[in-house]
Amino acid sequence: MKSLCIIVPVYNEAGNIRPLYDSIRQYIASLPVNTWALLFIDDGSTDGTFERIRELAAKDNRVQAISFSRHFGHQAALMAGIQAADADWLVTMDGDLQHPPHLIGSMTELMESGYDIVHVQQIAREKGLKSWLSKCFYKCYNFLSETPVTPHAADFKMFNRKVREALLQFHENALFVRGLMHWVGFRSTVITYEKPPRNSGATKYPLHKQLQLAWDALISFSFRPLRLVFFSGFLIGSLAFLFAIIAIVSYLFGKTVPGWTSLLLCILFLGSLQLIAIGLLGEYLGKVYEETKKRPLYLIRETINR
Repeated sequence: MKSLCIIVPVYNEAGNIRPLYDSIRQYIASLPVNTWALLFIDDGSTDGTFERIRELAAKDNRVQAISFSRHFGHQAALMAGIQAADADWLVTMDGDLQHPPHLIGSMTELMESGYDIVHVQQIAREKGLKSWLSKCFYKCYNFLSETPVTPHAADFKMFNRKVREALLQFHENALFVRGLMHWVGFRSTVITYEKPPRNSGATKYPLHKQLQLAWDALISFSFRPLRLVFFSGFLIGSLAFLFAIIAIVSYLFGKTVPGWTSLLLCILFLGSLQLIAIGLLGEYLGKVYEETKKRPLYLIRETINR
């Protein structure tokens, strides 16, 4: 029999705490575990989320909690839970019930068969801009990154102690946990599910935060954007050299070489490419600067049943 810890980062999810707890209790009785814990990571909530957790913890000591001193972000909360959890199996999931607890049963069966990590891939029902941007991100990330990730497999995962110990060796501030899950390797598999609607409230991960996470992921896991800029410059330089030869040959044969408009467009294009390259270099240097400061990833205000 194994021990299990379910890690749930929450931010202003007061209306979902009790339903999530009840749902997990309902399904966990059938799992092959002898002890379990539900570890909430309160990411600086302001709507009474931590008070709801405190009420549950007073009645059930298997409910544990860590409360941050302020809002540090979802990735920091995930890593805090991974660092704090001590179990044979660990599950990370969101607190909005869009990660169905009943899937933990299927995940444990796969873990028992010898897998180290089980990724949960959602079959999105959403349409529109966010869905299109999500598809574009995964295609772009997997093209640029040296360690591709499973598309549409967010942070709903199950993994064992061996994977946790590997993750604890990372000390990065610009975190992309699902990327690290693939980077560490180990034997993994994927299950799929259809994403249900939120149980209560609105999403706490709006579009601008998702775009920021996507950008951080690309910068943290790939140097290929820099290489693409280099090869683009090399290609443009080669074309410019070719056009220069054509212009010289045309001039020697007495032909006029028109092209003020094309020349201006080329200058504007090259200027834009240079600004993009400088901005990209600035992003990488900024990440290096953030890492060298060695600031803590999060600060803890209070813990419960820890």
